[in-house]
Amino acid sequence: MLLDESQLTKHYVNIIRQTDLSFHMLILWLCIFRRISRQGRQFHIFSD
Repeated sequence: MLLDESQLTKHYVNIIRQTDLSFHMLILWLCIFRRISRQGRQFHIFSD
């Protein structure tokens, strides 16, 4: 089933409303961190 952009936005808003906002932000930051770490480790933002 293919969702258009407006349906996807509504679905995302419903998720935000139903989920604790701090938890949702934690997931968002996790996605950002994973994207950064996938792009290359030349940044070395977090040392091992």
